[in-house]
Amino acid sequence: MDVVAIAGNTGDLIQCKSSAIVNASLNDEGVKDVVSAEAEYRLRHPGVNFSKWVATNQFFNANAVEKAHRNHVTLVTQMKWSSGSRLIR
Repeated sequence: MDVVAIAGNTGDLIQCKSSAIVNASLNDEGVKDVVSAEAEYRLRHPGVNFSKWVATNQFFNANAVEKAHRNHVTLVTQMKWSSGSRLIR
């Protein structure tokens, strides 16, 4: 996990994925990473409710978007960084 933030009984797990290829469509690897990490962090920090995030400097493919939706993972793409409005939930 690239970023773990915990305050009281809430926490954020953030996985970052990057690509040097302009407008790349990244797969679901980051989603899998953050979902599996949540299980581990729940064991380490009982009672903490974690939100899950995956951020990239590019985009995510349809499979990643679908898996993120099913697993309650928020995706952040390069559009979010430039315009402040590109969260995919």
